Parts: sequence; C-alpha cells; structure tokens
Amino acid sequence: MNSHRKNELVRLLRLKPHPEGGFYRESYRSAEFILLP
Repeated sequence: MNSHRKNELVRLLRLKPHPEGGFYRESYRSAEFILLP
C-alpha cells in the first residue's frame, strides 16, 4: 500500500493516530467506570 492510499483510508475511515503507532477509531465506550482504591 502506498502512502497516498494509506492517507486516503485514514481520512475516509476517520481514523486517529494511536500513541503507540498506527491508527484506530473508537467504536464503543462504556458509560460505566471503575473506581480504583
């Protein structure tokens, strides 16, 4: 895959850069949370 195609897919899929490399898109986030002691 060339750089142009990669950039096109990132834009079309509305991906965000991942801090550890690559890209991602959040598809679900629970309304619940965990309290740590």
